[in-house]
Amino acid sequence: MSANSFDVPGEAFAGVVGVDIGGNSARVCVCKNGSDKIELHVNRVSNRQTPTLVSFDKRLRIYGEEAESRAVSLFKQTIPILPYIAGLINDEFAELLKKRKYLFGLHANPNDPLVQFKVTFDDQPYDVYAGEVLVYFVEKLFETIVRDLSLPLPQGLQQLQMAYSIPSYFKNEHVQQIHNFLSIIGFGNIKYYKESNCLLRRWCSAHASFISETLKEKGAPPLTIAFLDIGFVHSSFIIAQVELQDEPKFKIIAEDSTDAVGTYQMIHLLCDHVCNLIKEKHGHVISTSSRQSFSILRGCTKALKDLSTIPDVKIEFERVLEDGDDFITTITRQELEDLASGLDNFLRNMIAKVVEEIEINNLIGIEILGGGSRIPFIKKIAESFANDFGESCVVRMSMDSTCAIAHGATNLLMDKVPCDFNVDASTNLDLTKLNAQRKQMDEIQQEQLNKMSIINDIDKYIIATRRDATGDYSNVLPIDKIGPMLDDLDQFSISAISEKSVCSRTCTEKLEECKQKIAADFPKYLEALEAAELERQRQLQLEEAEEIKSSRNSIDMDVVLPTGTCIKRASKNKQEGNVLLGDGNIEMAIIHYVKSIQYCAKASKPNEEQAQQLSDLRLASNLNLAMCYLKLKTEAGYNKAVNAATAALEISPNNPKAIFRRAIAYEELNNLDQAMADALHGLDKHPENLDLINRDALYLKKAYRLEQRLKVALFFVHSAAKSHAAHRTHDNEDYEDVNAYTRTDC
Repeated sequence: MSANSFDVPGEAFAGVVGVDIGGNSARVCVCKNGSDKIELHVNRVSNRQTPTLVSFDKRLRIYGEEAESRAVSLFKQTIPILPYIAGLINDEFAELLKKRKYLFGLHANPNDPLVQFKVTFDDQPYDVYAGEVLVYFVEKLFETIVRDLSLPLPQGLQQLQMAYSIPSYFKNEHVQQIHNFLSIIGFGNIKYYKESNCLLRRWCSAHASFISETLKEKGAPPLTIAFLDIGFVHSSFIIAQVELQDEPKFKIIAEDSTDAVGTYQMIHLLCDHVCNLIKEKHGHVISTSSRQSFSILRGCTKALKDLSTIPDVKIEFERVLEDGDDFITTITRQELEDLASGLDNFLRNMIAKVVEEIEINNLIGIEILGGGSRIPFIKKIAESFANDFGESCVVRMSMDSTCAIAHGATNLLMDKVPCDFNVDASTNLDLTKLNAQRKQMDEIQQEQLNKMSIINDIDKYIIATRRDATGDYSNVLPIDKIGPMLDDLDQFSISAISEKSVCSRTCTEKLEECKQKIAADFPKYLEALEAAELERQRQLQLEEAEEIKSSRNSIDMDVVLPTGTCIKRASKNKQEGNVLLGDGNIEMAIIHYVKSIQYCAKASKPNEEQAQQLSDLRLASNLNLAMCYLKLKTEAGYNKAVNAATAALEISPNNPKAIFRRAIAYEELNNLDQAMADALHGLDKHPENLDLINRDALYLKKAYRLEQRLKVALFFVHSAAKSHAAHRTHDNEDYEDVNAYTRTDC
């Protein structure tokens, strides 16, 4: 495929962005203009998924991971499953609320036809539309993308094309309302595609070689593939057909989608079960829209994940009883399946209905994906239908649920495929009022962020100045003289945090006033600081010159260097390796990571703090080395990746990244036993790690494939596994792992 250009008459776009905003989390894929590579974008905290919720916390709106971590305390100020409620009218939301009662701590305003919530922001009541909050979430989601593309904010949004995936059962009016809200942001172009079409496009692109190989013979019958997608709040069953004309042609021949079955519905059943147990054993009724009900929701969510891998789980629900005590119970997988029997039957009937609508020939497999795909009874349902089509029909999980829909959406828009929903520029929203409120909230939040940043600067200044007065500069900065000044500044900082009348400008003035006072009263301290800074710059220049010299030669391990110098040079080499890796210069990155490890080895008699710094540097450098060697894609590289990951495990025996990367290296060396052993060990220590779960499943599939010797199934799994492995080890996700180490080591 040649590099794509997204220019259209009169406009130039910087890239195409495919979004999959689900009920539980959002995923984003990006393809830059001039490239044909679609990459899974990682968010501000280096995660591949961003929780789909927004909370209102005093003068701030928080989203994603931060909102999720504060959800218990901010339950009555949190709005979840944004895309599913953004386009609803109030009557529709009332029906949805009956089925999602554990999710919401807020109630909708009955006086507005659209879904609107009353929240507290800046100690004032605000009426906010669900769609308005979705706009804020999407805008924040795109901030890192815009910055990565070196575009200005917020104007950069106009230079992006967005492919937005929509559940197939959504009505056009629902999508139109979502579009009305998203148009507030000012995207250059938005197209809406059904999730089912996004899935099919991604499957076809991932299995292009298999499709061409299987259909190359003239007159070969079309391939039929089915998808069972179990999302957070809805599920879909899709049957598609692929045939080869001049090029592969694919189409959906039957599908059904419902919001009656999803991961949440299973969690809901567990919540009801726990609430009934509490009522039976303690006579206490848990009210919905309460902190207790939300705590039960969180506990049952974790229980459902655990029951995907173990037969029973013990859960402790904190402070849910009437007297504030905890409630502890055990839930088994069998209990879950008994509770979910109604969902099981509903899903079977939905699949049977789709299957009965058409005549199916040459069904090669059923792909199961989505957050609920690992729940055992879901796989049993898929297997029971696959068995009806003979041994050649297999159940597989070859697609990465993290990015499949977002990737497919990006691909559809890149290929200029017509969208599935018709939207126009007409709107029933009062845009003037909405934009005025949006601007007001933005200004309040920005002022609060500025204030918090300056208060942080004040705290750092107080700590640094006290350290100087009791340490290296005590002879020119007496602590008994500056102590009261710093105490006064500290007291101001503490009170300013909660005092609304104190603005960021006042905080800046207070800090500068203290700095000027100390500079005027203790001029020798200022002179000493300036002299120290000049000396620091001189040392940096000397070290840079030494680095240039040493880069031409191997490090002389016989030369004795101070431990502090070793740490500085090791850290610098690691950071330079990160930059080089980010630029795609793998070979040079390897050289710098090796030097970082060598400088760590030269350190002698470190103190406790230095020993920890050296350990962290060796761990990060070995992990990054393992990643670099994997990217070389050579047998020698894979062997070196094993060695680097093993070295990392000697420092941190249960490190999930080291386990994961060594498992990949063993897999590429065809050492399946060792790869599976690492995956199982990793799952034992990190049972919720999705990368290790996916690896374990992949190796089991490979073993099964070798036994069966079915040509179609063999190629089907092989190509999918290769695509999956390439994605896990060679795309931008791994560079973000490096960034995570850079942030930690700073």
